[in-house]
Amino acid sequence: MTPGQNHWVVLANQVGGDVVADALRFQAAGSGTPRTATWGLSVPATGMYNVYARWAADPGNATNASYTVYYAGGTTAVPMNQTQNGGQWNLLGTFTLNPALNPKVELSDQDNGRVVADAVMVVPSGMSTDHVTFTLTLTTAGTLDIYAKWTGSATLLNHGDVSGPV
Repeated sequence: MTPGQNHWVVLANQVGGDVVADALRFQAAGSGTPRTATWGLSVPATGMYNVYARWAADPGNATNASYTVYYAGGTTAVPMNQTQNGGQWNLLGTFTLNPALNPKVELSDQDNGRVVADAVMVVPSGMSTDHVTFTLTLTTAGTLDIYAKWTGSATLLNHGDVSGPV
């Protein structure tokens, strides 16, 4: 990579649906031109949604990582302490999201430590977060390989299952 040029990490889904970027990290905190990680929030209809963020906690991380939520009412900056509450979904807030207004979350590197851009989740307000359902939109019939990835932990029990026709 050459300094002074724009560098991008792009994930593309050629068949439709959501793509989740897992664990981007800004190396230099608060220096130079602001850099951001952006997540588009895919919602089916206008409504109230809880927006969550996830990161790996570390003492070298920012205590004021600034997530900005773009929603139907404008924007709201939400500072989060990434030295704590790692490996869990942390509520950024409840917002009215309208798919026509391209809701999104941005995370800037202009904070007081290393900033970790791990994942963002959107859940309709009032819905449980103890499970996640993924809906596939297929353009043609066929056989799919479905993969899951998670971080192992001695405190977690492995008792989940994946079921349903594809």
